[in-house]
Amino acid sequence: MLQFLSSAALRSGAMHAGPRICTTAILGSREFARSSWTHIAGLGRSFIVPSTLVRSSRLAECVRSKAEHNSTTRNHSTSNSVEEIKIVEQDGPTDKPVGWWLVGCASIVLGMVSLGGLTRLTGSGLSMVKWKPHGEIPPMNQKEWEAEFEDFKQYPEYQMKRKYENFTLDEFKFIYFMEWSHRMAGRALGIAFAVPFAYFAVRGRIKGDLRGRLAVLFALGGAQGLVGWWMVKSGLEKNVKVDTAEAWQLNTQFAAVSPYRLTSHFTAAIILYVALLSTGFGLMYKGRLATASAETRSKLSSLLMVSHLTAGVVGVTAVSGGFVAGNHAGLAYNDWPLMGGRFIPADIWDSQLGVRNLFENIPTVQFNHRMLAYTSILGTVVLTLKARRLALPPHAKRAVLGVVAAVGGQVTLGVCTLLFGVPVSLAAMHQVGSLIVLTAYTWLIHALRLAPLLL
Repeated sequence: MLQFLSSAALRSGAMHAGPRICTTAILGSREFARSSWTHIAGLGRSFIVPSTLVRSSRLAECVRSKAEHNSTTRNHSTSNSVEEIKIVEQDGPTDKPVGWWLVGCASIVLGMVSLGGLTRLTGSGLSMVKWKPHGEIPPMNQKEWEAEFEDFKQYPEYQMKRKYENFTLDEFKFIYFMEWSHRMAGRALGIAFAVPFAYFAVRGRIKGDLRGRLAVLFALGGAQGLVGWWMVKSGLEKNVKVDTAEAWQLNTQFAAVSPYRLTSHFTAAIILYVALLSTGFGLMYKGRLATASAETRSKLSSLLMVSHLTAGVVGVTAVSGGFVAGNHAGLAYNDWPLMGGRFIPADIWDSQLGVRNLFENIPTVQFNHRMLAYTSILGTVVLTLKARRLALPPHAKRAVLGVVAAVGGQVTLGVCTLLFGVPVSLAAMHQVGSLIVLTAYTWLIHALRLAPLLL
């Protein structure tokens, strides 16, 4: 009997061969569990120990061996998956100073969008009734301020709204400086673009396709000023098509600029911002994701495609926000997730407007904005799930997390802006938030760019 137990104990040394043998040893230990003492022979000596200690020792050894085996397998698997995706440098010019200059210009555009939102929300956009492309000096004394104020009184913004609020000269000065600051920021952007451009061009840093692309960006920035004035002029029309001031205020709440022109102005700013940012990122970072696995590259390509599509939806959502602002649609249906107690509002379609419902009917405009936002959230969830199945490099993981954070913050701001009745602070942050989300997606797309399949 003791010899049998001794042989069993020696055979249990095979536990180190793997979890399968460990399991057999544990089950085999039950065969001699009835014995109160066990004889162990080894290394030329014999010992008699309690069998419970032998069983406990065997169990602990097997658990430790199993853990070591799993850890080795997991580390080996992780190492292989990380090595599947590498970062390779693409051929082409890398110029970080030029890239940072363009990103800096994009940040000025971001500031202008923020200031433009505040100008709109405070009803300041129609305070300056003249436009001088070469520059504008604000009134410098009381007489000049009074003359400017008298000019302002000739237009619907005062006649249909401000005069019923006992609007004073000091209040006029505030809205005037808001609009003046917005216009001066546009001119500052022109200088911030033109001067470094000339410097880099003289130093030979602007080459090839980049020269033409920067020329297009400069022209787009200049055109933005024209689009802005075109928008303002829509609110300076003296032939107002309403019978009473009350009807005018009911339709606008603020200055009566065309929602189409307002959205055009905002869309041009978005295009300029993303183009500056994308060009800057492209000059600063030339890394590409590369892999020797066709399956992994297919997954990366799918992730990049979803990122492009969702970024496009985010852009359309931002543009639809221009129609929400232009129609003051955020001031209606201040409940969520329903609209007036229904998912689809009852008056979503006005038969007299036809297709113009999409751009002018308040319930339709707000409903469309909500649905586009939900689609953006869905796209973000899908790309996040796809990214989790890949061992992405750290910078790509950070880009995915940045997108998730930006979208989550923007959705929260949007809902709060609606529920609290569009306060100026939240509404302005929500407008800027749309560009923050586009920033995150632009960086993600750059981080996921692919190299050819490795051989």
